Amino acid sequence: MTVEDSGDVDDAVAFFFFHELGHCLIDAWQLPATGREEDAVDQLATLVMLDGTPEGVDMVISAAIFFDVVSASTSPEDIAFWDEHSVDQQRMYYTLCLTYGSDPVKNKGSVASGYLPKQRAERCSQEFKRIDGAWNKLLTPYLKVQ
Repeated sequence: MTVEDSGDVDDAVAFFFFHELGHCLIDAWQLPATGREEDAVDQLATLVMLDGTPEGVDMVISAAIFFDVVSASTSPEDIAFWDEHSVDQQRMYYTLCLTYGSDPVKNKGSVASGYLPKQRAERCSQEFKRIDGAWNKLLTPYLKVQ
């Protein structure tokens, strides 16, 4: 995977916008996060961008590419295992997993290309449903239906 054009960079920036917005929501609405908050807001950013459009999928894939590029440029001795964020390679796989799990038929390319191992992909649909349901339950009291 490589970042090929400025659209990919813009898409990755959008991911981080939603990631930071997730921190704001957790703080302002005092939402619970029972794991690492950083992982939770990565989930939210992914779910928001996976809006059912091909563009949304492309945007999330751009974020995964970003994590892959950063991971490849980090030497093993510089990996901050103590950091509150998951390791960039883990963030890439988790983002790809949620994307694949949102629609395995449409998003089979990440498995077919070998970026998302089949062993990991087997659980992605269930993980997506669980994460999507959890965020919907957390946010429903704050959303206005029009």
